Amino acid sequence: APCTRAEAAMMMQRLTDAANRFSGNVDVLVTAVPEADRITMNLVITNNSSNPVILDYTSGQRYDFALLDNSKNTLYRWSADKQFIQELSSIQIEPGQSLGYSDELRGDAYISIKDKISFMTVFLTGQSKSFLIDSNGYQIQVK
Repeated sequence: APCTRAEAAMMMQRLTDAANRFSGNVDVLVTAVPEADRITMNLVITNNSSNPVILDYTSGQRYDFALLDNSKNTLYRWSADKQFIQELSSIQIEPGQSLGYSDELRGDAYISIKDKISFMTVFLTGQSKSFLIDSNGYQIQVK
């Protein structure tokens, strides 16, 4: 059926919004820097779109790092020894801006697994209507 100009404009806006959610307008960069006495785990979310990116959370946990062996068995889980409050919150990343999270594993906990680490998976624990968050996490090989 024919539609009005306003209906067509609304349809185009919704299509553009949906395309932005599934396109490369938001980059999620994951890095791991192993050293002799520690590994630094990083997550950076960069908004390359022209609109703010909003991340919605239901708890105080924003991310999780997992270090895996060659068979992809979990050797270390960042959140395993932490407790998080229940809260509804949002974080907004403005166009052209980035949001980063980082942590280090060091000491005996790292020394005992450092020669077994082959992969790192990072999970974003929130939701977003601004871009598609990979529920399987973002995995890289650790060298």
